[in-house]
This record gives sequence, structure tokens and C-alpha cells, in this order.
Amino acid sequence: MLTQDCKEENGWSLSRMDAVLKTCSDFVTESMMNREDVYSFVTFNEESVLHFSCQSAFNACEQLSNLRPIAEKQTLFAMGIRGIEAAIKREKKGLPSHVVFLSDGEPTDPDTYLRDLHVLLRKRAGSTLKIYTVGFGESAKVNAREGDFTYLQQLASLGRGHFQRCGASLCSLQGAFTALTSTISRTRESSTRRSTTERETLGTSGPESGASAAYRSPVHKYPHQCAILVTRVAKVGLSEVLHRYRRPNMEDAIAEGDEESDLESEGSQHEEALNGSRSKFPDVQFELPAPDIIFKDVMNKDLWRNFTAAKTSFKFNGRSFARSAEVSKVFLRHKPFMKGGMRLVYGMVLEEGARAPGKAEHMMCAKRTFEDLEKDHGFQAHSAFCRSTAVAKYFGQKFRKDTQQALAAAVQFGFLDCHLYSPVGTGEDGYHFCGEAYLNGHFVKLNSNAGYVNETDYNEHSMIAQAFSHYTFDKSHGELLVVDLQGICGEVKDDPYFLLTDPQVHSRCGTFDKFGSGDHGDQGVSTFFNKHRCGPICKALNLRKDYEVRPPTHIISIPGVQSCLDFLQPRRFWMKKISGANQFIMPKQASKDKDWLDIQLWARPHSGEKFKELVNKSLEVYYEASRQILFLEQKPAWTAEVWKEKLDQWQSSSGAAAVAYPSDWRETAPSELWVFSEKSESGWVDHKKANWALSKIREELESSPPDHVPGQSPTSKPAKQARF
Repeated sequence: MLTQDCKEENGWSLSRMDAVLKTCSDFVTESMMNREDVYSFVTFNEESVLHFSCQSAFNACEQLSNLRPIAEKQTLFAMGIRGIEAAIKREKKGLPSHVVFLSDGEPTDPDTYLRDLHVLLRKRAGSTLKIYTVGFGESAKVNAREGDFTYLQQLASLGRGHFQRCGASLCSLQGAFTALTSTISRTRESSTRRSTTERETLGTSGPESGASAAYRSPVHKYPHQCAILVTRVAKVGLSEVLHRYRRPNMEDAIAEGDEESDLESEGSQHEEALNGSRSKFPDVQFELPAPDIIFKDVMNKDLWRNFTAAKTSFKFNGRSFARSAEVSKVFLRHKPFMKGGMRLVYGMVLEEGARAPGKAEHMMCAKRTFEDLEKDHGFQAHSAFCRSTAVAKYFGQKFRKDTQQALAAAVQFGFLDCHLYSPVGTGEDGYHFCGEAYLNGHFVKLNSNAGYVNETDYNEHSMIAQAFSHYTFDKSHGELLVVDLQGICGEVKDDPYFLLTDPQVHSRCGTFDKFGSGDHGDQGVSTFFNKHRCGPICKALNLRKDYEVRPPTHIISIPGVQSCLDFLQPRRFWMKKISGANQFIMPKQASKDKDWLDIQLWARPHSGEKFKELVNKSLEVYYEASRQILFLEQKPAWTAEVWKEKLDQWQSSSGAAAVAYPSDWRETAPSELWVFSEKSESGWVDHKKANWALSKIREELESSPPDHVPGQSPTSKPAKQARF
């Protein structure tokens, strides 16, 4: 790490180690309310040292304040991996672990680190170990010095976590950990459905490619264990310059997703896919992620295999898909270099790339599902990926054009082409994979198919990405929503650019075939709009809200009585806030034509039921004060038109509001009549008009022949004298 290059908000500089310690100390302090959480702390460079383990937040904070690690020697990621293993072993309950690994550079032992990582993942194959990484770089510029962080991206990929990039400032470091907090929290929320306790681990590394720390942080609501690893190194670039640092800062790995979602976090959503092949997956050996390694020696059969494959391309025109196919010769690496939630990523080139090795325009990557390693299928899954990309590309082109006109600013918004490859020939039949151009740089996840929004990492880019997702929903008339936007983004002459990959489509209405297991349909749409808040781009494009495009997810019928509507109006805000509903429309004025009115609600299933519960509780209070019920045990054989005419007459003559129950009484005939009292000027409920109306209604019903037993009078239930 560099000395005195980390900026604070007040303009002062401090060492990166101090910035790390400050961030972690603040996190532990804020987590003291979780008394069952425990923490560990490890430093590592060319060796690893476990300073304390399984300590409470209070004890961890005290011990952290006394730590004085010195940054020296080289960054050996292998020592960090072994430090993680040592910290995990000290915790005897076998709780899940979330590891956060911080570094400001690449390792000096890439081969050894990768081998030790394989060993760790194999040992922990049956556990819920997740590794999150943070690149603490000298520049906050997007994609600056990305080569330093390729290994951190791979570590997060193989560890089923996420990578966060931040600049050399205390604020950006804290922002990166806030994003990780959101990520780990969401994962934790989903995992607690299976266990009430979990453990987290954080790791950091440090010089310019140097000080590292790992640490287990608590996620509020549930106890867990946090372990912190800090690398004590001082290597600048390739030189062996030594720097000394005091008080390395811990970073907190909080948790993934504070969003209130019925969907699990993305890592959790794909957990089944991973678990399904967990027995064989640990045997997969990965290679280093550097392009000069992935794409070297294309003709070496020990590293590559080549075969003929049918290449299928998909194109979307807004309503349907068109396919085209051709035959290509493919060169594919034996070992993958990255792993996602459901797929492994391999180096790949086509025949022209093999003839011109090393040229960036020929570099590609192939993505195979875990199931491909065991089962003879994959066509539908990969077709869904390709169709999702085709939809995203179609709307991306329209989005660029419309934003240019509406904002008079250029937004370069594009997606990589994605093709489906189906190998043919001896020994290569029976599996399929996706192929696309290789992107060398820092991948940023801007939003997910589970509602996550990257609000701290690249805020401006996230805002544009959210607007694009909203745009796809509006322009598809509420049938499609493109989310899970991730890839490389940045700025060219102050104009933002995006080059994205692996989008996910949520589909509705059954117009299109489902876009794979990540297509959550109505539920996915509700989750997106539950988090989305329209910004300047949405408004400039005049995008419609979800409730303006799609029908409500829930409908709640209430009496079309003005006093009832007035009673519910002040409670609107709290009902939405408590339930987590996305949007609802509540009538404000009663109608002479309707004795029942509908509250239209857009919400996820759980939120919708909670909202209904809150409405019903409010109605019970209103009914107790103002409603009187006339039970129609025997009623006249009137048609629906006659009943409606009679209700209008009774209300007109008495001045009291009356409705027939149930709300669909026109189809089933009414079983009760509800008459409502009014609120007087003194604040008390005035029953005079209601009582007079009830007497008139009884007289007329008694004089009319009932359906079955003549002469039996209807009965009524009086309301209590109560305040509103």
C-alpha cells in the first residue's frame, strides 16, 4: 500500500492501512447490538497470523484498537487463503462463512494461490462458504488499472461471491463495503430460512498490490461469525520497495441485500444449481484469469481441444425471434477460468482466431452450465440466455436513439452478441454452450433479477441502467423487463458507455416462452418496481409506471361509502409503508353507480396479503363505529336491478348510505344489508338517519313476499355508540 495517499472527506491523507482499520472498526461498533455475533482477525503477507478469533463485537473492537500491523514483504494470496482456513477452524459450530478479501493489487504467487484455493473449496464443498473481494485502487476511475484486480475478480467468482472496486479514498472504501453489506445481507436472509445462525469472513490485502485483510462481519437480525484477514505487505508494482504502516483498517463485510424481496439473492437463487453438482464440482480445476495465459498456445492439444460446432444466432424484432445457423470450427480451453451462479467460463477462439493468435478481436469466452458436466442437456438453458441477450440488444438500440433525442446527450448502451454453439462430431455430441466476445476489465453488476440495485458503486451508471430496465417494460407494453445488467461501464469525454453481458428477462402474459429459471414473471416485475424510483431519464422518456401498464396483482373491495373512504385516506401511507407494497390506487370519492369500490394493488404475494390484512383491520374499526347489519335470512325474490333500485330509494329517502353484501351480490343475491351512520359535527357518530333507514327497510321487506318462509322478519345488529 502507498503511504498517505488515501483521502478523507476533509482533504487530509492517511495510509490505506489506516483507512481499512477505520472502516472495519466503524462496522464492528455499529454491530454491537448483535450480541451473539463473533469476530476473528488475521494478518498475512508471506505468512499469516491469527490475532484473535470468535470474539464478541465489544472484545473485537477493543483488540482492533490495539493492533499495530506493519506492512512489509510481499503479497501472497496463498497465505490469505490459509488464514481464512485457520479462522474458520476455530469456530466449532460449523456456521456458514462469508469471506471478504481486500487488496490493492495482484498476488505474487498466482499459481500457488489458485492451488490452495482449490484445496479450500474442496474441503468446504459441503458448506456455505462465500468469498467477497474488494479492490482498493489508486484511482476511482472506472476500469483504471484493471489488471491489478483480475485475480480478485476470479477469487470472488470461484468463491461464489462478488467483487467490488473502489478508489483510494476513505469514502469510496466505505461505499464498497456498503455494497457488500447489501449483498451479504440478502444472502444471509435467504440462508436463514435453513439456519438461524451464520458466520461471515472478510479478507483484505494491501500494498499498491499490498495490504490485505479478511474479516467476518455480522449481519443484523441473526448471529454469525466474522473473520478479518489483513495482508502486511509493502510492494509497489513490480519493485521491492518497502513501506511501513500502522494500524491496518478492518473492513466490514456486512451483507447482501436489505431489500424486502420474496426472491432470494442471486447467489441464493442459483444455489440449487450449484448444490446439484456439488459432489463433482470441486474436482473442476481452474486456470489463471490473465488473457496472456487463457489465449496462449492455441494449437497445444494439452491446453485446447478443437471441434466443429453448429452456431445458432438469435435476433428479436419486438414481437418474435428469428434464428440463423452456420457451422464453425471452435477451439476451447480444457480448464475454465471463472465461475458464475450457474455456469463455468472457458477461453475460446474460432478458426480465424487460431490463425491470428493473441489478437484481442478474436478472443472469446464459452459458458457452460454445471449440468453439462454430468447430464446430456443444456439446449433450452442456453437458448434462454441467447434469447434474453437478443431482447436486450433490441431495446438497447432503441434506448440509445430515444435518450439521444430526449436528453440531447449520447449514452452508449450496448450488449455483447451471444450465440449458441452445439458441438458435432466424435466425442463432442450431447452438450451446448454460449459463446461471446471476451471482455477484459472490471465487471460491474448494476442491478439483478432479484431486485438488487448498485446504489453505491457506480451510482450514475446504475441510474441509467435502472432507467433502461424501466424502458424495456414500457416499450414492451408490460410484457418484458430486462434486468441483471452487468458488464463494463465507464465514460468517454464525459459521455457514459456500457458494454453489458448476461442480461435476464422477466416475462408476463404468456406471450413468450419463459426465459430460463431466472425469469420470475410477475413476481420479478413487482420486485423491480418495488425498489425502482424514477429519475430524470425515466421522466424525460415519459415512461409509464408499472401500474399504468399491467393489471393489479391484488384487488380489495370496500364499501363505496364516502365516510369509509375518508376514514381510510389518512392510513394510506402507513399501510403501504408497513406492507412493502409497490403501488396502490384507492378511490377518493364515492360513486352513485357503484355500492362497492376496488382498491387496486401492485405488490408481491407476501406484501399484498399484508396490505389486505391492514385494510381489513382498519375497516373493522370503521365498522364497529358506524355500521349496522340487516341479516336477510329470508328475502324477496327480487332481481339485481330491483335490489339496486330499492337501495337507491332507501338512501335517497333516509340520507344514510346503504350497501348490499357481499360485494358480488348481483351474481349471488345479497345476504346482508349494511347501513352506515355519519360522523356528527361534535365528533360523535350520529345514528339517527341510519336507524330511520333501517326501520323503513324492514317495513318494506316485511311487506314483500320472501323467497321461502313468509312472515319471518329480517333481523338487525346495531352498531355501538363510538367515536371515529
